[in-house]
Amino acid sequence: MTRHASGHVSALTGLRGVAVGLVVAAHAHVDHLSAGLFGVDVFFVLSGYLITGVLLSLTPFDGRRWGTFLGRRAARLLPALAVTLVALAGWALVLGDAGTCLALAATHSMDLPISGASQCPGPFHITWSLAAEEQFYLLWPALVVVLARLTARRAAAWCFAGYAGLWAVAEVVAHTAPQAAEWWNYFPTGRPSALLLGSGLAFLLPLRGHGRRLPPGLSRVAVPALLVGLVLTGVLLELPSGPREVLLGPLVAVPTTLLVAALVSVPGHGLGRSRALVWLGEVSYCLYLVHVLALHLVRRVQGDDALLTNAAGVVLALLGAWALHRWVEQPVRTLGYAWLNRREAVHNARTDDLQAPTLVG
Repeated sequence: MTRHASGHVSALTGLRGVAVGLVVAAHAHVDHLSAGLFGVDVFFVLSGYLITGVLLSLTPFDGRRWGTFLGRRAARLLPALAVTLVALAGWALVLGDAGTCLALAATHSMDLPISGASQCPGPFHITWSLAAEEQFYLLWPALVVVLARLTARRAAAWCFAGYAGLWAVAEVVAHTAPQAAEWWNYFPTGRPSALLLGSGLAFLLPLRGHGRRLPPGLSRVAVPALLVGLVLTGVLLELPSGPREVLLGPLVAVPTTLLVAALVSVPGHGLGRSRALVWLGEVSYCLYLVHVLALHLVRRVQGDDALLTNAAGVVLALLGAWALHRWVEQPVRTLGYAWLNRREAVHNARTDDLQAPTLVG
C-alpha cells in the first residue's frame, strides 16, 4: 500500500475511534452526549465504504472470491465475538433469564422483529448492529456484481436513492405505525441502511484509486457538518415527541459520508495523526463488544450509576478491549488471512498452469 493510501486508512481509523468514543460516552451516561449513540451510524457509513471497496477490488466476483471475502470477514470478526459470547453466557447465568437474548446475539438476529429482542439487556442488545452488518456481508456481494456493470455515477446514484427511499419509508412508519418504529429502527432497512451511503461513495471515490476527489473547499465543511448533525440529533432526542430515533440517522450519516469523502480526498488529515484516536479506532470493534458489559458489571458491583462508577467501567472496558484485540483478534486474524492468502496463491498457480501454452511435438 502506498504512503498516500496509508494516510487515508489512518484517517478513517481515527474516525472509527471518534465513533466508538461517542458510543461509549453515551452508554457511560455522560451528560448531553446521548446523541453519541448515533456513532453507530458513523460505523455503518464507514463499513459500507470499506466493504464495498473490497468487493469492487475482487471483481469479477465469482463463488471462490465470495468464499475468500466471507473467510476474511470471519477471521476478522468471529474470534473476538466468540470470546464475548462466552462472557455474555456468564452474564446470562447471573441474570438467570437471558438465554433467549444470548441465542439472538449468537445467531446474528438481534436486529430482527423477534419477540423480546428489544427488551434484552444492553450487553446483549448491542449486537443488533453487528447482526445488521453480518447480513449485509451475505447479501451485498450479489448486488455489487450487478452495480459493477453500471458506470460509477449510476451505481452510486442507485445506492443513494436506495438510502433516501428507505428513509422515506421510515418516516411513514414512524408517523403511521409508532408501535413498529422501535423494531424498524434496528431492522436492516432502518438505521443500518446508512451502509448504502458508504457503499455509494465507494463507487465514486475508491480508496486506492485515482478518481475524482472532493474539492478542498467542500472538504473543510465536512467536520463542522458532522458536528452540527450530532448537536441537532442530541437536541431532537430531548424533545418529548413520538418515535424519532429511526428518523435521526440522516443528521449523522449524511455528513459522515461527506467527511469520509473529505478524508479520502485530503491526505494527512488530523484524524490520522492523533495516536489516541487511531488506537481507539484499532480496538474499536473489541471495545464496542465489551464496553456495555463492563459498565453493567461495575454498576452491579458498586450498586450505583455515579460518575466515578461509570469512569471505572470505561477503564475496565478499555483494558478488556486491549486484551481482546491483542491476544485474540490480531493473532487469529493474522493466521486466518495468511491461510486464505496461501489458498489464493495455490489456486492462482494452478490456474496459470492450466492456461499456460503447451509445446507439442
